[in-house]
Amino acid sequence: MAEAVWEQSGYVGIFADPYVAGTELEGGHIANALSFLDALLHKTAERGLFEAPAPLQRLCGTLRTGLGAAAQVLKAQKPEELLVLLTDWVAGIRQLPVGETLLVPGGWRGSTNGWVVYLVERSGEDTYSFSICNRGPSGAQYHPTRLFPDGPYGQKLKAMATLRVEAIPSSRMADAGFWALAFAQWVPNPTERSEE
Repeated sequence: MAEAVWEQSGYVGIFADPYVAGTELEGGHIANALSFLDALLHKTAERGLFEAPAPLQRLCGTLRTGLGAAAQVLKAQKPEELLVLLTDWVAGIRQLPVGETLLVPGGWRGSTNGWVVYLVERSGEDTYSFSICNRGPSGAQYHPTRLFPDGPYGQKLKAMATLRVEAIPSSRMADAGFWALAFAQWVPNPTERSEE
């Protein structure tokens, strides 16, 4: 981890956005953003700027797990490598303690890149909840929306940023096929690999 905040790739990304628009660097990577947030939270904890350290430590642990997941998926450059990852991943979901949450970076690569965050929470012995969080512009057209006609500045269309599905049986949440589809969206297609 970089020592100074401005050495973090996430920080650099904030200021580089105007200069990378329209290039292959546009959109960054969710792992960089999570790494930056993790660094900020650790600096906050080190300096005692947060009055309730237990929730902060829990959040830091959740972020670290998410960063680990992102690193594993990014290492998988071929579908066969993704299969190896899935066995451990599914076992980890089954072992998630009741009441704990797993942050899972997600998204897609293609003509555009989009990044989302999945939250997997074990809500009972055999049930989970699953949330998909996306505040970026990519994919926003698929979000449920609501029109607010009488605002102080006229009409406003608001989109739901998070969709939560509850009471998912363990057999479905820990299904390797589901996670294969979710993670396969990150694996570069063969034409991308041949160009590199």
